Amino acid sequence: QTPLRETSLLDAEVHVEASGNPAATLPVIERHLRPGARCLVVSRTDLAALIDSNPWVSHAARLIGARGHCGGIYPYLLNLFLAGRLDPTALVGATLSLEEVPAALARGATATSAGKTIVRVSDH
Repeated sequence: QTPLRETSLLDAEVHVEASGNPAATLPVIERHLRPGARCLVVSRTDLAALIDSNPWVSHAARLIGARGHCGGIYPYLLNLFLAGRLDPTALVGATLSLEEVPAALARGATATSAGKTIVRVSDH
């Protein structure tokens, strides 16, 4: 079963496929492409995802692959953090509340902080 609700995709300018199951989600995204839409794929899986090029061409949409991981380097990084040899807070450029996210997305490329952005969903 597709792990997302199709109604949430209507009129989206940007889709981010990070479900870990692009074989299931990309066909749904393809059904809801709008002209000039972009889809950023960060999921990695050992299952091939078939892509129908027709909706992408018809809507002049873009499919963008991005490396969202470090190729198995996480255990090494965690050991550096635990040993105090690397400060993970130096990797964080901004921390936002969930309410601040829409304004941050609207700023887009004009944002000035470099590094990862942390979104705090709850203060609990």
